[in-house]
Amino acid sequence: MAGPLAGIATRRISALLDELLQVEPVIALHGPRSVGKSTVLNALANARRVPVLDLDDISTRDAVSANPQTAVSTSGLLCVDEYQHAPLILDALKARLNREGTLPGTAVLTGSTRQDALPRTAQALTGRLHTMTIWPLSQGEIRGVNEDFLPALRAE
Repeated sequence: MAGPLAGIATRRISALLDELLQVEPVIALHGPRSVGKSTVLNALANARRVPVLDLDDISTRDAVSANPQTAVSTSGLLCVDEYQHAPLILDALKARLNREGTLPGTAVLTGSTRQDALPRTAQALTGRLHTMTIWPLSQGEIRGVNEDFLPALRAE
């Protein structure tokens, strides 16, 4: 079960993310550093042929911070990596949802900070934000197999 790029493990969260985009307006992937949030986001964006706003890039961050409304005005799926660097983007996204309606698949955000640690986030997108935690690779993901630990426990 190799990923789209040689040496990149397929993450189970990717399939779940794809499913949730059919029903949730905004999804935030949170987790510790270096667990694959950006990799999962970039794979999703590549598959859907949309750009990623990488807020680790200082010039992108400055542009988004200066005019968050323009940053979120893209049609279709908005992908933002490390959104916590420009938190005003959340207010702009809320305004977009208010204008266009709360449509499934509006945005996917990644952040290294927990969503509940940013009170502005919780207020800006209350009821519209689905949070998912991404963890380090499981042994099954590394080996390219689907673990069956819980079913095995029930069977034994």
